[in-house]
Amino acid sequence: MSGILDKLKRNKTEDAPVEIVSDETAAPEVEASIHKGEAPPEQEETARNPVGDRVHEAADKVVDGSKKLATTVAEKTGEAVSYSKLKLKLHNHGVHRDKLLAALGSRTHELVREKAAIYKDDRVQSLIEEVETLDKEIQTVKASIAAIGQ
Repeated sequence: MSGILDKLKRNKTEDAPVEIVSDETAAPEVEASIHKGEAPPEQEETARNPVGDRVHEAADKVVDGSKKLATTVAEKTGEAVSYSKLKLKLHNHGVHRDKLLAALGSRTHELVREKAAIYKDDRVQSLIEEVETLDKEIQTVKASIAAIGQ
């Protein structure tokens, strides 16, 4: 390529017509651009492709949508796990309450057979307090479950 440039410089100084002599190492696009008086193609600015721009915009929208979807899925999965844990806790509290009521009924039955005062019995009082405490916990768990759904 340096051979072509040297000949161009020499020809311009002599005010003679420019003669392009092909150099085997020069690429055909470079020779053609020199002949036209333009910059080589690698130095030209490329025009924006409107189709390519639309494709990039669409791809960006897809990526943004995917990120939002992943965030939503993570949130909903967390809610589902919390919901499941609360439902299990509600079930366990219900089972425990049933056992306490069965124990209370059994103790009441014993006291009736003995003809003793039911409300003065310490075991009956403690079972009643446990059932009331458990009922409050069950209401709290139900409120938590309802809050997840909203």
